[in-house]
Amino acid sequence: IAYQMESHFNLYFTIWYGVFQVSSGKLHYVAAGHPPALMLQNQSGNITELGVPNPAVGWMPEMMYESASTKIPEAQVSIYLLSDGVYEVEDEKGEIWSLKELSQYLIMHQPANTAEMEELYRYLQERGQSKKLADDFSLLRIQFDITRGTKDDQ
Repeated sequence: IAYQMESHFNLYFTIWYGVFQVSSGKLHYVAAGHPPALMLQNQSGNITELGVPNPAVGWMPEMMYESASTKIPEAQVSIYLLSDGVYEVEDEKGEIWSLKELSQYLIMHQPANTAEMEELYRYLQERGQSKKLADDFSLLRIQFDITRGTKDDQ
């Protein structure tokens, strides 16, 4: 029996879930009502949204969720898992920062150290003109540094 919000006090949840397959270099993932993860290729600055347009868990009975996969390139790659509170921040003009603007910020401020997320949080506090953000700020960076050897190296 699937999780149904009617049976759980009308609660539902969103999720982004991924499994990295080392042997193939593929990342298999699914999202349910959750913002896409962002894959940043550190050297080229290319950013790719890793999302699947599925509803949140609990909204629809017997829902079959679509999944997707991507090959992690042979390079240094950062994957960001995030809540919408990381980019839906309103400024003094009432304009809300978008996922695209967050992507551009990440490209311009590539990870040089672990203080990167603190800097982003401070930037959003300034943008929202408040020390407390209106929504949650959940952000996880997963760093891949993949070099695949030739068959002779294995």
